[in-house]
Amino acid sequence: MKAIITLELVNKSTKHIFDIKRDNQEHTLFEGIQNKVAKLFNLSREHNANALCILHEIREMIEEESSYFFDEVDRYESILEKKPCYKTTKISFDRKYKTEIKFSNAICYDLIELFTSYDKLRSTLDVMDMFGCFDKKRTYIQLTNKYQKKLNSFISKLYRVDTSNVIKATFSEVCTTEDINILNSIDISRLSTAVDSNLFPAISEIEIDSISKGIESLKSKMLKTA
Repeated sequence: MKAIITLELVNKSTKHIFDIKRDNQEHTLFEGIQNKVAKLFNLSREHNANALCILHEIREMIEEESSYFFDEVDRYESILEKKPCYKTTKISFDRKYKTEIKFSNAICYDLIELFTSYDKLRSTLDVMDMFGCFDKKRTYIQLTNKYQKKLNSFISKLYRVDTSNVIKATFSEVCTTEDINILNSIDISRLSTAVDSNLFPAISEIEIDSISKGIESLKSKMLKTA
C-alpha cells in the first residue's frame, strides 16, 4: 500500500532538503534515497537477508541523527526555560512550507521523524534568537549553518548507500550455509534484530519463528567456533 503524507514545515531550510539535486540528475537526493529504500524492500520481500540488514543499518543511521537533533532541542529549551518571559509566552509557528512524501514503508516514517527533529531545532534556535539568548548574531548564524550542513551531509551519506551489488542469500540459506563468504558478508546480530522488527517482510508467523530460531542457532554456532 502507498499513501501520500503532507509534511507541514516551519522552516524554508527544511523544505529545501527535498529539492536538492546532484549535477545532471533528474531526481532529487531525497527521491534517490526513496528509490534505494524501495529497492531494498523489494529484495527483502524476496527473502534477501543482506537487503534486510542494509535496511536496518539505514534505520539505525536515521535514528541516530534524529536523536542528535532532538537532544539539541532539549538542550536549547532548557536554556530558554531560564528566561522568565519565555514561561509566560505562548509561541505558535506558521507551518507555511508543505511537501508531499510518498509513504510506502517503515523507513519513510523514520525519515519524517528526521526532518521533524531538524525543523524543530531550527525553530528553537529562532526563538532563542528572538529572546536574546545569544550574545552575538554571529553565534545564531554559525549554529544554523552548522546544523544545516550536518543534515545536508547526512542526506548525501544516505544517498551514497550502495545498493547496486547486494549479495543474494535468502534467510534460510544464511541459517544453513557453510559458505564463509556469505557469512562474512552479513552482520548476524543486526540480521537477528532486523528479523524482529517491522522491517521484516510480511510472511507467515510459522516462517518467522523458523527463521528466528535458525538465526539464533547460527549465532550460537558462530560463538562456539570463534
